[in-house]
Amino acid sequence: MVLGQAFNGSGDTRTPMWVHLGVFWLLQIPLAYILAVPLKFEDEGVYISIAFSQALYAAIMIVLFNRGTWKKTIV
Repeated sequence: MVLGQAFNGSGDTRTPMWVHLGVFWLLQIPLAYILAVPLKFEDEGVYISIAFSQALYAAIMIVLFNRGTWKKTIV
């Protein structure tokens, strides 16, 4: 979450938006449903989905932050 805000602070608001859209809306919500209902993990499936999505979001943001392309967006 901190790295997402670092991107926002540098003026690069699109990167965290697309990563958030992909990880949370396109992955976490369907994964939570699949784990909870069809696979019958119920509440635990939702928690697993949240933990996995947060870890993936952090990993992606670390990679993107270390690339340094966000430095070019400062006006």
